[in-house]
Formats: sequence, C-alpha cells, structure tokens
Amino acid sequence: MTTQLAQSHYHGALTQKIAPKRTVRFFDYCSPIVSQCHFLIDAIRQVKNARLWVTLIDPPFLPKKGYLTMLGLGHFSIRVVRLKGMSTVEKQHCLEQCVLNGKSSLVAIWSTSKTEIPAILNDDGLETPLCQTLVFENQTSRHEQLEMEF
Repeated sequence: MTTQLAQSHYHGALTQKIAPKRTVRFFDYCSPIVSQCHFLIDAIRQVKNARLWVTLIDPPFLPKKGYLTMLGLGHFSIRVVRLKGMSTVEKQHCLEQCVLNGKSSLVAIWSTSKTEIPAILNDDGLETPLCQTLVFENQTSRHEQLEMEF
C-alpha cells in the first residue's frame, strides 16, 4: 500500500498521512486547547457513520452533550478512555484495538510520548485503522495544559 506524506501548516498540524480507506492526522498537542477543540469538532462533522463511537483517549477536555447538540452533533455517542497507569505496551495495545476494532468512526488520541503511538499509525502496515484517527502529540508534561469541558 502506498502512503502519501504531505506537509500541512494548518494551525499546528505536523503531518498528514493519506491512504485509501483511512486518514491519520498528527497535531501538536501544545497548540492552543481551543484549536484542538476545533480540530475535533471538524473531524466529528466529517464522520459518516454516527452509529459508531467517537472515542477520545486521554483528552484534555470533555465535550458536553448540550454543546454538541447546539452544533448539530448531539446524535454522536462519545466515549472517553483514560490510560493512566498503563505501561507503554498496554497503551499501544489499547490504541491499536480502538482503531482496528471497527466500533469507532473517529478516534482522537492525546499522547505524551511518541513511543505510545502504535506502529500502525506511523507506518504502512498490513493492518490499517478502520476509522479516522487524530493524534495530538506532546513532548512536554501534560500538567502544562488546562483540562476543561466544553
């Protein structure tokens, strides 16, 4: 499978991989939290199957049903996964399961280390994510960013 790499300077985007049947987008986690919220909302709007989960993994903010309803996105089911206390291998396995199990239409991952990101999101592999995937990467401590609800 051939993957095209394209540089993108869209509000903190690092790179974008485009492959048949999947999209994995990498963003700078240190970008303003409002920008991250906008990236997520835009991605949810692009989701074609509202019957599947929108999975948020270790998000710095939580979407409220009323806010999503106001935006016309209240029909999406959001699930939040917290990976605190897991080893890197356990985190990688969990992330792989979320993007490969076919139960999510969108998976958004907030990661504090590139080593947590499974190889299937970085390389051409035999297995590819079955859903749109956003990866917010951060090289600094998570405590530097405000956790909030919108």
